[in-house]
Amino acid sequence: MTAPPPARPAHIALALATVYVVWGSTYLAIRWMVAEAPPFLAGGSRLALAGLGFVALARALGAPPIERGDVRRAAVVGTVLLGVSNGLVAIAARTVPSGLIALLIATMPLWMVGLEWARPGGTRPRAGVLLGMALGFAHAVVRTGAV
Repeated sequence: MTAPPPARPAHIALALATVYVVWGSTYLAIRWMVAEAPPFLAGGSRLALAGLGFVALARALGAPPIERGDVRRAAVVGTVLLGVSNGLVAIAARTVPSGLIALLIATMPLWMVGLEWARPGGTRPRAGVLLGMALGFAHAVVRTGAV
């Protein structure tokens, strides 16, 4: 196996900008969608369109056709994602400000690292991980106007 080519700074910047814009606008978009449509319909259509778009892009880039088993697994994951995660967020977005939702979602890395550290035999996070999480969460607090 050969090592992948080194990432170009422009590609890294583009990837981070995409995450910043797409993830950063997700909860505002959900808020707008649930104002006009039922939460599960709004979330389901959003995820279905995104999935179809990714499939079309992958096929255009030469990926093999999707197999039946892939569709079943994707349906299970999509149902859980829509019904539990995004579904509950969409319901909350009808009454909770989108900035607060984004801030609550931004605590997920803190929870994951904390739970991994707390479990028996868990891994203590390195200083860089803690610094990155602190900076990321602080940024989310400032961006959402919580301070």
